[in-house]
Amino acid sequence: MKADEITEEHGRAFLKSDRPDNPMLAKLWDTANSAMAKSAERDAQAKLRVEHPDPPSTDSVHEADIEPLTVQRSLPLEARLRTAAKDLMNFDTQGVFESVPIAAQNEFPTSLTRLPIFRPSQRKKQQSIQDLDNAVCFDTPYGKGRRLGPPLTIRDEDTLIALMRLRDRALKGPQTHLPTNVRDIYESKSGTAEVHRVVCTLDQINRELGLTDSGTNFKNTLASIKRLNGSKIELDKIMADGGRVGGAFDLIKVQWLVYDRHGLVDVIFPPIMAHWLRHSYTYIDWNVRLELSGLGKAVHRYLSGQRPDFAIELQKLAVTVGFDGRREHMKGKFSAACKELVAVGWLDDFNIQGSGRSKPLILRVYRSRKSQ
Repeated sequence: MKADEITEEHGRAFLKSDRPDNPMLAKLWDTANSAMAKSAERDAQAKLRVEHPDPPSTDSVHEADIEPLTVQRSLPLEARLRTAAKDLMNFDTQGVFESVPIAAQNEFPTSLTRLPIFRPSQRKKQQSIQDLDNAVCFDTPYGKGRRLGPPLTIRDEDTLIALMRLRDRALKGPQTHLPTNVRDIYESKSGTAEVHRVVCTLDQINRELGLTDSGTNFKNTLASIKRLNGSKIELDKIMADGGRVGGAFDLIKVQWLVYDRHGLVDVIFPPIMAHWLRHSYTYIDWNVRLELSGLGKAVHRYLSGQRPDFAIELQKLAVTVGFDGRREHMKGKFSAACKELVAVGWLDDFNIQGSGRSKPLILRVYRSRKSQ
């Protein structure tokens, strides 16, 4: 059956059929049937509210603008299914790519732990440091480059990590057959390439983020995904032998469509990201991260890629994580961030030595092996 021949009847038949053997279609079948059950429950509750209305509440005023969006994503289940199934067939069943299941955990590219791509500051503040190309330049001891596109914050990094944790499929095949918008600087010597993929709902992403299933969270997460999709990294990376390698790459590509109305996203991690997630990664303790502030998350991300007992000049750390605060506030801000890490048990202790004038400020951290 061709993708464009899928009708509402096929979608309904798929929902009522036995669970498919194909892992990705099986996941889609589970999601769709679960959503249909929830929709039926919401319909029953709505009917009950009509029959027995509650008194008006001022709490509902702020939800008025977002309720239609919440309703839209729960009703057209067949449309959600048909759209996703069409894309699945177009990409997975052409015989070009080998589809392999993967079990993602807490992997995060080590290179990205050491670059100020996701800054612990507000998006408005970052606009003041963008160049004429709408890019933020960085020059760290680990490499220099630019982040092009919309300003990215720690909230966007949370979204990216949540998507990394949800990815469940690796697609391997000839690099020349990849869509042009997912190719990048990673060149395979064998001529084959690997990309990682996840098809999921925004509700699933919000659950990873520890957020409630509200219209506001739905809209904010969708906006964050669009920012990630619109970003490109230009990188001149310092290699271990002292050489440099340069190029530009995408963090993710939302392949085909972002389904605004239906709350479904289809995300591709391009070859360079897939390569890093396979071969050059750092573990980020997700449960610890969810307990931290923005700067706390940035420090945690960087220190996760360092040895347990570690020292670094505070100014160097500030540049590496993209601290946009005032220099005189730096010691206090980073001290507070480290106290968060001690409070959650990830750091055993820390201290900041030096005056910041005649002697540079040095941060020393002490971490037991069990917190790695």
